[in-house]
Amino acid sequence: MATTPARDDKAIFAGPLGEIARNLGKVSEADPIGILATILSGFSSYIGPTTKVTTTAGEMPLSLWTILVGTSGRGRKGQATSIGLRVIEKAWKSWGQENVLHSLPGTGLGLVTELSEHADEEGSTAPMLFVEEELDTTINAMKRDTKIGVYLRKAFDGSDLRHKTSVASIRIKSPHFGIVAHVQPKNYKAILGGRDSTGGTWNRFLPLLVARARTLPVFGGPDPQPVIKKAAKALRAIGSAAREIEEVTVSARTAKAFEKKHRIALEALIDGNDELAEQCERALAHCVRVAALYALAEGCDEIFVRHFDAALALVSYSIATVREIMPETTGESLPNRIAEAVKAAGEEGMTRSELWDAIGRSIKAEEITKALLSLPQIQQTKKMGRGRPSLILRWTETPAKTVAA
Repeated sequence: MATTPARDDKAIFAGPLGEIARNLGKVSEADPIGILATILSGFSSYIGPTTKVTTTAGEMPLSLWTILVGTSGRGRKGQATSIGLRVIEKAWKSWGQENVLHSLPGTGLGLVTELSEHADEEGSTAPMLFVEEELDTTINAMKRDTKIGVYLRKAFDGSDLRHKTSVASIRIKSPHFGIVAHVQPKNYKAILGGRDSTGGTWNRFLPLLVARARTLPVFGGPDPQPVIKKAAKALRAIGSAAREIEEVTVSARTAKAFEKKHRIALEALIDGNDELAEQCERALAHCVRVAALYALAEGCDEIFVRHFDAALALVSYSIATVREIMPETTGESLPNRIAEAVKAAGEEGMTRSELWDAIGRSIKAEEITKALLSLPQIQQTKKMGRGRPSLILRWTETPAKTVAA
């Protein structure tokens, strides 16, 4: 049974959406990260296709597709999505009633037909949210109809969809929808490494391991209604402000910080691990999308470093999720080797020189520095003595701030 990896909750739950998820988590047994994933996907859907962020590769839509990975009965996937949807449907009543659909169509034709039923005469579809609590159904459907994967890949990039039959031709312009899906760890592992995974369908999703966060009494537990009502009011205001923003920008200063910290940290997590790299190929794209959503939730039309920090923490947890589900990837990446070495050192910790001996002197110092950026659980403190102070590395379950050498 997969266990949830360590994560930086302080960073992940930063900002208004994080606060909503934390508060909802207090009146539910669901993992708050599952609640946050539901709300993030719903928020990404609601803002629509006109709000984008521009990268070197071009304009990027902000729809987010998440998968809650958890064991049936213990993962509380259903509770996480259920309470998140109650807030979404209360915040945006008419949109929630008309544009939140509780299953993914089982054929390519079914998908474009569903989208066309929510489109105007020119083929521009309304923003939608698909909730698929039985992802196994979609997995099996993809084996029978390869068009589903093709259309999903195009939709993720906001590309037009065209489907021709002998009697009709359907065109969907710039489709925009979020997805929240549920799957058991063993079933998710079964699709990793397959054609639709390496071909790019499943690595467009952000998988997150979830587990029951607490046990509440069957009777007489906390009343969720006041919390849901307050959360819906906050989400309604957040959504209204975000819909007024058409472009989310990144300043030159923030872009430089992203390249030096966030990009390096993500690449270090999957560096040298081909299997993990295939499944997490779009980690950078997800980091940008998520950061933009964190910015929009604050009413900002610009992504700041704090938004990238939050996105990095969430995407890093997603990468850790894949590693946990695919044991064959464990131990290959440099961050993993460093983590194991520092853990083994115990409370006394180890110096960087000792770490170098443990993982191999052939590894360059700058590669170790990059890898340490992706491991917030490693606390770095200075030890004073004669001569130059030593930097001691210790493992802590609570992510700590790094002290510069």
